[in-house]
Amino acid sequence: MLKLYTDKSFLTEIHRRYVFPLLFDLYYVKNDALFDYYKLVDSVADCDIVVFPIDYSSFYVCKEAFARLNKVAKTHDKPIWLYTSGDFGYTVDIPNSYNFRLGGFDSKLDSNTFMLPSFVDDPYDSILKQLFSVLPKDAKPSIGFVGHAKSGFIKYIRSYLSHLKLSFRGFFGVHFFDKQSYYPSGIKRAQYLNKLGLSKELNTDFAYRNTYRAGATNQKTKLQTTEEFYKNIFNNLYTFCIRGVGNFSVRFYETLATGCIPVL
Repeated sequence: MLKLYTDKSFLTEIHRRYVFPLLFDLYYVKNDALFDYYKLVDSVADCDIVVFPIDYSSFYVCKEAFARLNKVAKTHDKPIWLYTSGDFGYTVDIPNSYNFRLGGFDSKLDSNTFMLPSFVDDPYDSILKQLFSVLPKDAKPSIGFVGHAKSGFIKYIRSYLSHLKLSFRGFFGVHFFDKQSYYPSGIKRAQYLNKLGLSKELNTDFAYRNTYRAGATNQKTKLQTTEEFYKNIFNNLYTFCIRGVGNFSVRFYETLATGCIPVL
């Protein structure tokens, strides 16, 4: 069993969305399956690993708390686990540290960096409200997609301006993330979907959105778009998946969770 020490003052509702995923399951969810392998302790002297409690860029902004926990780890010669969230992730130069992140490029990551899958809720419990069932196998394979996919010059300009804005925020230290080349994910999706749509060997079930989550801004519309998203996956044997702005696909894991086959 690994004993973990962290700054529990950050395990509050205000920081809930930024919490290190393992701590989230141990502290908030209290996942019984983990208690045989991990234990939170109150003394750094008793721990095996010091865990930075929330996403690095958020925690580092609280510089006093960050420096304090970092110093404690160094004083007791304990390894440090940290988590960098978001589309890009962030390469951190802290001795004796291990970085867990969602996005990145293998050629640029060191041996102490580990890629996490995207954690998603069970769609059968949270959205579909039904039991898993087997789909019939038709003569033509069916492939679905619901999401942000739009091409055109105006879309390209808007997408590029968003990339520049984000780059400026990184340059001036507003956010911490690894620099990444411009990748127009919405345009790329539209291009591939259009090609698939021309195939006479496939039954395609595509719903193109002009913006992320069809621009949903309140709980009702978010629930509606999420239901449409998962029902499309559930009703097709295959779902088209492609990376977003970050170099990974959440949809890949959402398709697997539904029991269907992702085409990456």
